Amino acid sequence: MLAREMGGLSTDQRHVMVMKDVLALSYEEIAEVLDMPVGTVKCHAHRGRARMRRALGPSAEAVTA
Repeated sequence: MLAREMGGLSTDQRHVMVMKDVLALSYEEIAEVLDMPVGTVKCHAHRGRARMRRALGPSAEAVTA
């Protein structure tokens, strides 16, 4: 289910989420790698996480609480 929902994210959202949440890179490091402003990286992370929370429902709330 997680893989399916990750596939529904935009490419930028998916890249940012993997770099931040899996590889534990800082927003600044991600911005440098993806050649985008830090604010844009944060926006992609926020929107990607929000979409994942909505898609995964109550199971996601338990993990993020």
